[in-house]
Amino acid sequence: MAFRQRHQAAYAQKKAHPNRVEVMIAFILQGWDDPDWVERTIQYLGQAKERGALGVKVWKDIGMVFRDRENQLVMIDHP
Repeated sequence: MAFRQRHQAAYAQKKAHPNRVEVMIAFILQGWDDPDWVERTIQYLGQAKERGALGVKVWKDIGMVFRDRENQLVMIDHP
């Protein structure tokens, strides 16, 4: 299942079971080096919050595996 489809499934479960399900989301790293990645990601996170997401999962790829186009590890506190 694609990344955003998983989030859609989570929102559907929340809607079906509002007292039993909470939604946590994640963000994709694809396009990290694009000039508008930060803006797109912040917008996506804001929309998720508006839809009821309670938190964000940061995958361990950040800081351990994922690298930028200069082959440097991307850390969670990267400016």
